[in-house]
Amino acid sequence: MDDTNWISNDIEDLENILEIADEFYKLNDIKINKEKSELLLKLNKRKFDYKRKIYINFGDQIINIQPKHPNESTRILGVWFNMSCKKNYVTKQIQTEIRNISDNINRKMSYITDKQSLYIFNMLIIPKIEYRSQLTYLTEKICDKLTIPYRIAFKHKLKFARTAPNAIIENYLIYNWQSFTEVLK
Repeated sequence: MDDTNWISNDIEDLENILEIADEFYKLNDIKINKEKSELLLKLNKRKFDYKRKIYINFGDQIINIQPKHPNESTRILGVWFNMSCKKNYVTKQIQTEIRNISDNINRKMSYITDKQSLYIFNMLIIPKIEYRSQLTYLTEKICDKLTIPYRIAFKHKLKFARTAPNAIIENYLIYNWQSFTEVLK
């Protein structure tokens, strides 16, 4: 029973929703671990102790749950976001993923062709990043910075200097390297 999300304006409304959900789970003999629940709060109060646990009625059980800090990211259906709309976590995650794949490509450079390397970028990395960042606006500058490690690995595969103009690989008549910025538009 992963990634079930309940949205409410207040605790009472949330507890009513959880009571109905609990009845549904019992009716259909669905077992869930209520202790794995996460709570995201959007508060207008400046001073709120996010380390303090909150007790919520979840059907016939009372669970104590520590709310996530607004700057702390959480994953819902593979997409990361937080209540304060900060993009640091998502960009670091994308950067790590691209760097890991770039390192793998560098190690396997003699085993794969330039076309295979391009395919990995256009058909694996771009869709993966696009999915993960769908709730995060990334500027052109950030997109270019994130793809630098793979671009360098690709140029290395072509025996180009890392300072070779990107226009060479981005030209659709030569390699047709997909621009991450263009994909996000």
